[in-house]
Amino acid sequence: VDMMPESIFLLDSKANYIFARIPNIDIKEQNSYLGKNMREMLSPDVLLPFLVAFNTVRKTGEPQFAEYETEGADAAHPQYNEARFTRCEEDRVLVIVRDITRQKQAETKLRLAKRTAESGSKAKNEFILGISSELKDPIETILYKCEQLTPSVKGSDASATLKEAINSALFVNETFTDLLKLTEVEVGKQLNTKSVNPLLVAKSVFDIFSSRAEEKNLQYKFETNSGVPPSLLLDEIRLRQILFNILSNSIKYTDNGYVKLRIGVQENTETKGTDLIFTVEDSGKGMSDEQIANMFADTNIKKGMVLTKKMIDAMGANIDIKSEQGKGSTFAITMPNVADLDKQTEAKPAADTPHPAEKIISQRRKNMDAMREYISVLKDKMMPQYHDMEKMISFEALEAFVAQLREQSEHYKIEKGIELADELAINIRNYDIPNITKNIRKIEAYIQTNIKDLTQE
Repeated sequence: VDMMPESIFLLDSKANYIFARIPNIDIKEQNSYLGKNMREMLSPDVLLPFLVAFNTVRKTGEPQFAEYETEGADAAHPQYNEARFTRCEEDRVLVIVRDITRQKQAETKLRLAKRTAESGSKAKNEFILGISSELKDPIETILYKCEQLTPSVKGSDASATLKEAINSALFVNETFTDLLKLTEVEVGKQLNTKSVNPLLVAKSVFDIFSSRAEEKNLQYKFETNSGVPPSLLLDEIRLRQILFNILSNSIKYTDNGYVKLRIGVQENTETKGTDLIFTVEDSGKGMSDEQIANMFADTNIKKGMVLTKKMIDAMGANIDIKSEQGKGSTFAITMPNVADLDKQTEAKPAADTPHPAEKIISQRRKNMDAMREYISVLKDKMMPQYHDMEKMISFEALEAFVAQLREQSEHYKIEKGIELADELAINIRNYDIPNITKNIRKIEAYIQTNIKDLTQE
């Protein structure tokens, strides 16, 4: 034992020191621990995690760990320690404390290296996103101009050359689309919703593949109904990319027969709003149930549909696939409860009802009064209970404190208090010592801050 670099302590059931061995400290100072309680010998910052671990190991019998900092050689370089608590016979607890400073320093270096790498990756992705967006516009313009030229071109050689140019432009456009999708997902770009005419967007994507469908002698159909609103709140970029990818796949895997793009709307039975539905149907090769199941899996080496599904999810939409091998596939994308901007009008307040601004002011006053009462309860009732709980740190005291905090927070409808109480309750149920300690400190800071705000009013 004397040769070990760790500090070793043995505690009785009341957290009194029975044995103490601390390296590099004379025997007299080591013996000063004997008969004393942990509450007398440890600083408040160290005492809290130690008491939580002590009570947990006695309750569960499972080894527990508590990490804490102490002063190092200088203020800029603290020492990190780990205490392991093990229950022994006669309800005693063995505590072994070791220095984990090097381990923590290595972890810090790894985190910094990871952060640097992620920062570089994000900058790269944002550059790709910017330049790809800039290049897509001229490529789509080339496609559009080539489509316009097609009817006027005479001669088989010229027609073949023009078709080759269109196919090459389509390939480049598809490549940039996939690159944009991948980069947007990595960068975490938010939805960019605005007023969009879904018919115009769908038709513009449909027209891009006209020459490719004609080249394969496919029946290429665009179908719609008269009920599609002209102004819906949508992310046009993602909608265009989703339709582009699915249409591209349908034409790619259909050698004869037809490809259809259909757009329609239906009433949402739950919200009475508008559901927008895009359907791509083909008579192509079709897929097995296993192929459909694996289409959106992250392990799929063909990432186009994986990214398409992520964009569909980001828009709050869903996709339904029906397919039969040798007979074709149907992809139905439903965007539920899409806002119809033409139907949205501002409601005027009735003459005999308070102005909206007055309602807001009245509600704010009620909220402030409730908050004052809540803070008074925190000050007069919860803070004394907190100090009693802090002295004992038994699970019974913790659970009683959390239940009382949640009850008061729920009564006054204070969401932050409910959230803090629920977090700590989960930590207690899981015997999660680091987060029990962390959330006790968060609750203490929350109570103290609100009491301070009340006294300054």
